[in-house]
Amino acid sequence: MQMFMNPFDRRRAAITPRLCHKSDNSHSKTRLLRYAKFLVVLCAAMFVACLAPHSAKAEYLLGSGDTLDISIFGRPDLNRRTTVDPDGNISLPLVGEVLASGLSLAAFRAKLKNLMATSDLVRGVDVIVDLVENRPFYIYGYVTNSGAYPYRPGMTVRHALALAGGFNAARSSISSITPLTSADLRGRYKLLMSELAKAEVRVASLRAEAANKTEIGQSVLSENSAPRNVVTELVDLAKQHLSSTDAERKKELQHLRRALEMADTELESLVRGQIQDQEAVRQQEDELNRIAELNRKGLASMARVSDEQRAAVLLKSREADTAARLSRARQAREELLRKIERVDDRQLRIPRELQDALVALEGIRTQIKAVSEQIIMSGNMGAQLTSSEVDGPNLTIFRKKDGAQIKISATADMEVQPGDVVEVKMNIDLLRSALGN
Repeated sequence: MQMFMNPFDRRRAAITPRLCHKSDNSHSKTRLLRYAKFLVVLCAAMFVACLAPHSAKAEYLLGSGDTLDISIFGRPDLNRRTTVDPDGNISLPLVGEVLASGLSLAAFRAKLKNLMATSDLVRGVDVIVDLVENRPFYIYGYVTNSGAYPYRPGMTVRHALALAGGFNAARSSISSITPLTSADLRGRYKLLMSELAKAEVRVASLRAEAANKTEIGQSVLSENSAPRNVVTELVDLAKQHLSSTDAERKKELQHLRRALEMADTELESLVRGQIQDQEAVRQQEDELNRIAELNRKGLASMARVSDEQRAAVLLKSREADTAARLSRARQAREELLRKIERVDDRQLRIPRELQDALVALEGIRTQIKAVSEQIIMSGNMGAQLTSSEVDGPNLTIFRKKDGAQIKISATADMEVQPGDVVEVKMNIDLLRSALGN
């Protein structure tokens, strides 16, 4: 067929295969260059990724429970995977126990290398220490599964709760709780809340009485106590009692003071009468002695002596009667004074009664707390207190720092560190608001 082609067509047909071959070679080189660049970038990324964890671990301080992989070049028989014991040490052949707690990986590696250098058997070797597994953290309280869990970098309290099965207000077994028991617990709770209001009114009443007041404000009572109509009635009754008690006390004091004035008047009269009787007895005795002397001289009859003797006996009898009346009057006055003191002593007895009332109030609050926890355990709050309500419980982290344990009030998004102990407690105020009182 080439015989019928013109010279130009034959030349173009001969050149075309060579051009196509040259173009294919150019495309292959371009693809190879792109692939080489991709490999370089990939290797660089992998190198950076390998360096990043190592840098992060270099700042990590070892502690009890951390698992380490220790490799010694040239002595594979000494390679170990070991865990830091509760005292913060690890045990290695030839060097014995080595303190690791509180050291970074780099510092611990340098320490091991120095210890190895002092041994004739392993002198001049290199040591590699790698952190295989962090020490666990611990969580307990109102969670489904308390215990120790492996730590992962970047873990928060929310992650810890998820690992422990979530927040669980009814974590205990409630198979023995029946609907009747649950209803009884709720009834007891409401009864205790009424008793709480009564005890709070009693305390407020005693404090008002100690301050000589007859008014009680409802602001002294807890918000979550008995129904408001019951509280209002209790406060009104306490006010009436304070007013009546104050009026009776004033009336009794007025009566006792009038009686004391009368007793003082009678006592003064009896004292004057006693003085007069004593003077009359003295004069009669003098007269009796004078008549007796005249009788011995024969100047007075025996009948006159007998009359004077009878008069002296009567005067002494009247003096004794006056003395007895005076003694009874003094006793009556002392009794009136004691009664007045007892009425006034009410102010001194109020602090003791207030102390007893405060103790009783605290006892009722303790019972309410116990019943509240029983209601939680019964599972009746499960629909209102779910594991998703992370803000409901009180979260606390116990962490060791500089050899001492510190207590941190935590939130759900706070980071957890290896060795932390997370405590999950129930918020009783959340329960009370859910119960609705």
